[in-house]
Amino acid sequence: DVYKRQVQRLVEDKAPDHTAVGLADLPSTRHQALLADPGVKARVSNPLSGTVELLQPNVKSPVMSNLAVRRALGLATDRDAFAAAYGLTVMTPAYAALADAIPGRPTARPTAATTSGDPVAARAALEASGLVLPVRIRVAYRTSPAADAAYAALKTGWEKAGFEVTLEGLGEDYYRVVSAPDASGRFDVFRRSWFADYPAGAAVIPELFDGRMNLAADGTGQDLGSFNDDAVNAAIDAASGEPDSVKRAAAWGATDTQIAELFGYVPLSERRRFFLRGSAVSGYAENPYLGGWVDLAGVSVAR
Repeated sequence: DVYKRQVQRLVEDKAPDHTAVGLADLPSTRHQALLADPGVKARVSNPLSGTVELLQPNVKSPVMSNLAVRRALGLATDRDAFAAAYGLTVMTPAYAALADAIPGRPTARPTAATTSGDPVAARAALEASGLVLPVRIRVAYRTSPAADAAYAALKTGWEKAGFEVTLEGLGEDYYRVVSAPDASGRFDVFRRSWFADYPAGAAVIPELFDGRMNLAADGTGQDLGSFNDDAVNAAIDAASGEPDSVKRAAAWGATDTQIAELFGYVPLSERRRFFLRGSAVSGYAENPYLGGWVDLAGVSVAR
């Protein structure tokens, strides 16, 4: 098709295509083959995209209303396996809701966040919940071949910890289904993907975790897990009202960590871009605040 031909022209790097800049991600099935060619690898850009994948436990569900159960879910989450299912040129494990480029993003991991999960500690947390094992949970996510494999990998880790997991892959209407009024009665955990409209915690934290602005009779808005904590809401108000930009960014980062310690969400990964450019292009640089796309203002081509 047209897209495949365009990719092949970029790979071949013949005039006039050697002056071209790719603005679409190359298919992940081709990444390793392209990187195996040194001439192509030198023209590849694989930046972080600013889009964070995370889980929002449904605090209204009988099981996820229990903090110990949410802690067990976080402890058992295998980020390495999740990212590997997509490919490490597509996903990088993440430990915050704020993307890597957002000022104030926490640099320390939440206390229960490990790279590959800790099923022993997770089982201990689950046993401390007072519930009978296995604890049954229903997880909603948006289906695709890669997502199916990634969530199957998460399921393996969760079940080692004492969960009994039902995965429900939903289609293109995913967000309509999971934000509907009846979703909180159907699912215990929701997949969430988020890209900040501008590089600040204010474009992430209130949008996803402020129940005051999200929760209503007709649905949960962006707060799929119905998270609504008084102390967190106070921190959101304080961060929003902080006039100093450096202190404000730090406040958003601290609020991110505060929510993570309550397991209001479980961070999974940040998506990466995979772009290819021609050999005659110079001045190429990604803009981390624009999803990793090239900053065309600085690009030039050899005459």
